[in-house]
Amino acid sequence: MIAAAAVLTLGLLTWYFNGVLERQINPNQRPESSFNGQVREVTLLANRQDQYMVTARLNGNPVDVLVDTGASDVAVSEPVARRLNLPRGQSMIASTANGLVEGYRTTIDAISVGDITLYDVEASVVPNMAFPDVLLGMTFLRELEMTQSNGRLTLRQ
Repeated sequence: MIAAAAVLTLGLLTWYFNGVLERQINPNQRPESSFNGQVREVTLLANRQDQYMVTARLNGNPVDVLVDTGASDVAVSEPVARRLNLPRGQSMIASTANGLVEGYRTTIDAISVGDITLYDVEASVVPNMAFPDVLLGMTFLRELEMTQSNGRLTLRQ
């Protein structure tokens, strides 16, 4: 009986602290939006590494993405591209922080961050991309107004 209680307690603690760690990496799992009749606005909080992680929706599927103003394209890992059934386009060579990599072009039908949605977003699939699974680059961000201050990034459409 004591062993069962110990296992249950350990399981509950693991579940709880896993959630705490996940929220530290991605504090924007459910981004809040506002709309004043003309402008949609989403404010993201920086994580402990001063990065903006958010749970976005790619073609309706929730995916954790890293907002990256230094990335020319939205970049998607191969496993995520397969899961989303993204079409395989023209092959390409991408210049990344880790050097040159081979990938291919694709188009994502819809990307949503909170209530901000863009359609037919050009992207690159990078087969050997490590964490994060998706970089939300300028093919998405250039369509928005962005303001960053005090650990908050506000996106406006």
